[in-house]
Formats: sequence, C-alpha cells, structure tokens
Amino acid sequence: MSNKLLKLFILILFPFFAFAQDAKLETIIAFGTGVDENIALTNAKLNALEQVFGTFITTTTVIENDSIVLNKIVSITNGQITNYEIVKSEKTDYGYIVTIKLDANISKLVNFCESIGIEANVKGSLFSVNLATKMNNRANEVYVIQNFINTFKSEIGSMFDYNISTDEPIKASNADKYLIRINCSVVVNKNFNSIVNVLINLIDQVAIKQSELPDFKKSNLEFYPLIIVSENQICYRFLRSKESQKLILEFVKNIEQYLKNITLIRNDNKEMLPISRVGNNFNFLYYLINDNWNIYNIFNSSIQTLSIGKLAYKSDFGEEEYLTKLLITKYSIPECSVNITDSIFRTQAYIYENKTYIETPFFMINTNCLNNKFQKYQYVYNDWLTVEEMSKVERYTIKKD
Repeated sequence: MSNKLLKLFILILFPFFAFAQDAKLETIIAFGTGVDENIALTNAKLNALEQVFGTFITTTTVIENDSIVLNKIVSITNGQITNYEIVKSEKTDYGYIVTIKLDANISKLVNFCESIGIEANVKGSLFSVNLATKMNNRANEVYVIQNFINTFKSEIGSMFDYNISTDEPIKASNADKYLIRINCSVVVNKNFNSIVNVLINLIDQVAIKQSELPDFKKSNLEFYPLIIVSENQICYRFLRSKESQKLILEFVKNIEQYLKNITLIRNDNKEMLPISRVGNNFNFLYYLINDNWNIYNIFNSSIQTLSIGKLAYKSDFGEEEYLTKLLITKYSIPECSVNITDSIFRTQAYIYENKTYIETPFFMINTNCLNNKFQKYQYVYNDWLTVEEMSKVERYTIKKD
C-alpha cells in the first residue's frame, strides 16, 4: 500500500461535512496488509490518515515523489496516531491483516500541513453537530468498505486451493498435434473465511450501533440490515448507506467473476480458459424476496433480482420475546445456513416510541458451510501441441490475479 503515500493529500475524496475546528478528535476504523504485522499496522495507520484527509480535511495540494514530505507523513503517522486499538490481527497465507480503531486529532493534522506549506482546513459544518456526525460516519463506512474491496479484489485467487492433473496425450486424427487435457479441482481454503472475517470486523466497527437506531428512526434516516457469517463469527448490523450494501454485493460478484474465468498458464506464458466447469454449490449468498429467503446460485444462467429492501416488525413495549419467536417461526432459512436465533434478533431489537422494532436483513452472506475438505468445482482445459512443443512443457499453474 506504499503507493498511497504518493498522493495522500488529494482534493476532497468525499463531499461531506465535519465538526468545526474546535472539535479535535474523530474516531477512525482502518485496516492494512503486509508481509509482517508491523508493516500491516503501519499501512493501517496510513490508510487511517488518508481517510482523515478524505473525509474531514480539505486540501487542494497533491504531493508527488517528495521524499522529505513523504518521510514527514510516515513520521506523523507513527508519531501522532498513537492512541489506537488493534481490533484484529490475523495471519493468512499471503501475510498479515491488521484492523485498527483510533482517535485522530484533526487540528494537529491541519497544523502539520500548514507547517510544510500545505493549505488545509477542517471542513465546515453546515448542519447540527449530530447530523454532521451521522454524515461523516456514513462517508467513513463507504470509504472503509470500498478500501476492503480494492485491497482484496486482487486476493480472491488466494481464497482457493487448486489441484492440477493431466491426462495422457491423444493424437488428433487430422493434424500432427496432440491433445493434452488438464483437470483442475478448486476448493476453498482458510483464507476465504479469513477475508470474510476482516469484512465482519470492519462492519462491526463502522456500522450503526444498536443504541443509535432510535435516533436514526427519529431523524428519518435510512439504514440497511445485514447478516454476514463466517466459520467462527457472525455479524448482524445495520449499514448507513445503500452504497455500502452495493459494495458488499460487488465483493460477492467479484468472487463469482473470478470463478467463471479461472485461467490456466503454461510455463511459456500461454493462457487458457476452461472448456467446461462442473459444480454449482458455491452458494453462500441468500436474499430476501416476498418474505422468503432465496439462494443466490452462482453461475445461474437466469437473472436473479436481489432484494435490497427491508421489512420492519414492531410490537408493544415488553413483548420483545414474543416478537422474536414469531420471526423465528416466520422465516425458513435455507439448508446449510445459519439459524436466525432468538439471541441474534434480540441483540438487534431497539425501542422507539414505546415499540420494539426488529428489522430483517436484505441479504445474508454465509461462508460457514464452505467446507474446505469438500471438492467444489472441476475445471477442464484443452491444450493442443506438437511433439516438439510437448517436450518443452514443464508445468501448468493457475493465474490468481
């Protein structure tokens, strides 16, 4: 993520308003990746700093390859972003992922900019402090999820393990070439749930807290329920922005697109797409339509319309348990999915105007049932070669980016 240093101060990444300048601290959630934990932590701080400048501070200055300034940016990142909490640190096959939560001193960062000749100002508030905070938090949520997509889109190939085998060559009947059939089985590995866990940890931090929901209801602001389940975590939260839900669906679509086009590479860099694919059970997205949970079938030839709405249920104050049991009875969750339990619903119930409200999620991502010991897909590739070309074949590998 070091390239982020080259254009850290970019004009207004998000057109939202923040506190006035006398409000010094803003809470930021960010994550970073790296070959070791220290590098991942530094990158998380840099991402946090970039997020601050995108959301809370206005500057028209772009810094390009200025080593002195870049060193100062690293210095202020390590020197002033000190009051942070490591929310999660996880080691994966491709390195460390560190998620942090910190309070950024906006005024000090503005003063730093001015000390090195960069004009910067805290974005002015045109709304009340309460509404301005909500708008900032919404912008931060979108930023964090977008950063997640950008970071892990190139890592989707690492979510799977591949077993490649070849058949004996078969001579063509009408040419001096031989057919080598290559078989590749694809299964999920532990990185799949590791990456989903990162998303869960981020959403746990940036999404709407249960205690905030009555205020959102009172202000008539939108919120979007969501369930995400991994092998060992569950997240039932309320997103602040429709853009956030679209980004999460985009992540699922990126996985689907990768699986559609797993490319085989021969040692001379020739690339091949599969001629066939067998298997259709990477279905981990469920969506609500007409009061029923439906499975989103990856590679389904028909167009599936995903519901991104929500259904609200309410009961009289003190009847939360009755409402919860009614909802558990109402929804029949598909096989190999998480049960919507009494505890899950109750933790997200909130009171507004003496009524208990429970909002059903618009979709659910569940990777709990993706067993990495069970073969999911078989791909077949055809490679036509002459005898001379065959003598030069050393290996076939999978293109993972």
